[in-house]
Amino acid sequence: MITATDVSFAYCEADAVHDVNLSSVPDQVLGLIGPNGSGKTTLLRLLSGALSPRRGSVRIDGRDISDLSTAQLIAVVDQDAEIPLGLTAAELVLLGRTPHLSGFQSYRKIDRDIAVWALERVRALDLARQPLNELSGGERKRVLIARALAQETPYIFLDEPTNHLDIRYQHEVLQLVHELDKTVVVVLHDLNLAARYCDRLALLERGHVVAQGWPDDVLREETVSTVYQVGTERVDTRSGLNLHFSLPYLP
Repeated sequence: MITATDVSFAYCEADAVHDVNLSSVPDQVLGLIGPNGSGKTTLLRLLSGALSPRRGSVRIDGRDISDLSTAQLIAVVDQDAEIPLGLTAAELVLLGRTPHLSGFQSYRKIDRDIAVWALERVRALDLARQPLNELSGGERKRVLIARALAQETPYIFLDEPTNHLDIRYQHEVLQLVHELDKTVVVVLHDLNLAARYCDRLALLERGHVVAQGWPDDVLREETVSTVYQVGTERVDTRSGLNLHFSLPYLP
């Protein structure tokens, strides 16, 4: 379990995230949602250990994250991840196995088998031998997610994993994420995707968590309209809830 207690962080003087209390549920998907600039990515980086809070604490399974080596605990897919374009897709995915190697140990058969499995899971095995600089943005995103899967960590953090993906692959990737027996924290902009594939949601506004819980409880018309400043109509169907938006916003 990942737990944030009274967490605050500032890039300059003003807090980007402040007084956040949040916890994940084991083997569930926690979605971080909110308008641009609300602190989603900053909070994701705090929870993953990439940033250290100015105040408060982040703990994994009861231990402060600053005391842990996270390479075998957490796999991260950043929205702006730098990709070494001289590699093939398979070589990039194999890098996810590095935390499981000692010293100058070479990749083993099990590492290569897991890399193949990871590429298959994101439907990218046909890209294995292609150089990364020849892949589209969406194809690179799928390969990055495969690298995270190959890392075989109990926690996965994803910042906008559906960015650059077409509709089919958005659903395929998030369905895959939802079916993993792992604790996942994911930043999403699309509220309907968040409602469908996240077990729990945390809605941020100006660095605060203003609502958290089941999607059905967080995605209320009045809450979404107020936070996003957009007219919101919620339609509940047998396949789940759907939100429709309109302008101008009339509170």
